[in-house]
Amino acid sequence: NDFHIKKPHRALLDLLGADEVEGRSLLDFIGASDRGRFLDAFTSDTAASPAKSLTVQMLDAQGTASEARFYHVQVPTFAPGAELPGAEHLLGISEVGEMHD
Repeated sequence: NDFHIKKPHRALLDLLGADEVEGRSLLDFIGASDRGRFLDAFTSDTAASPAKSLTVQMLDAQGTASEARFYHVQVPTFAPGAELPGAEHLLGISEVGEMHD
């Protein structure tokens, strides 16, 4: 899964310090050392899986790191004419605090 951003809320744009992120991969904003954990945690879910949360290093548009907690649930989508339902990821994000080296 590529985790492309669809319909970003203004709060996400503010968190990322960006004016436009629609169509970009959310993975671009996850610290390199946490991308594998993020994918492991959120790509194995099905629509029947319970919601999960994970804290990772997040990077804003300028590359400044902060700690963010992601809340995730996978939801079924039904495209007209599709034989089987698809799935989308519904994510909530909260900033935990700035990371200090």
